[in-house]
Amino acid sequence: MYDLDSRKDIMRLFSDYHQRLTGSYGSERAILAELLEEETITGWHATRVLSADDIAEMGLKAFSREEAFDQFRYLSGVVGLNLGQTETVLQKANHYFAEHPRRTGCVCFYLLKSMAGQYSKYSATLGGETFAWSLEDVAGAEAVEALKSLGVSIRVKFAFSFDRIQPYAHDSILSSFIDVLSSNMSTDYCLPKIDGAIVGSIPPHDILRIETIS
Repeated sequence: MYDLDSRKDIMRLFSDYHQRLTGSYGSERAILAELLEEETITGWHATRVLSADDIAEMGLKAFSREEAFDQFRYLSGVVGLNLGQTETVLQKANHYFAEHPRRTGCVCFYLLKSMAGQYSKYSATLGGETFAWSLEDVAGAEAVEALKSLGVSIRVKFAFSFDRIQPYAHDSILSSFIDVLSSNMSTDYCLPKIDGAIVGSIPPHDILRIETIS
């Protein structure tokens, strides 16, 4: 595993990459992709949950649209919506999912712990952004504030294989890494501030750390 928050592991990735390049006729992109598929890398996910123990026991769930609606229906009841309001929330969420199909069946991630500040907003409410937006449209900001009072905000560090990232992002991510790995890393380096989405769930055995966000 390459822990991308660890200078030691980043230097190991640098060394492994350049060893593969020596005497190879493959492209830089193909060589790096192969290397990142052989060893897992690390990433982070910000979320809000009723209990952090659930993540430790079950991992990070990639909800299907139907599973997301079940959760939205439950949370609508928790914040006091009636059946009519709940159905309107689900209609709005369905419209959003139809416009953004990559939002279901995946786990969003950001690459480095140093990026945590800009992603803490994703741990503000149970149910995530889609539910919060839909809820506010139907029941107003007070309902969203009630949602914010539930659960605990956490960030989760986990391991994953590069080939699980949604395919549309592969080329841009590889190019960003190659730019860094081609520089003089003995003096200074700055890993790319990458985010994206991983297809499928993150199983419990790949969860490395769970931190509470105050």
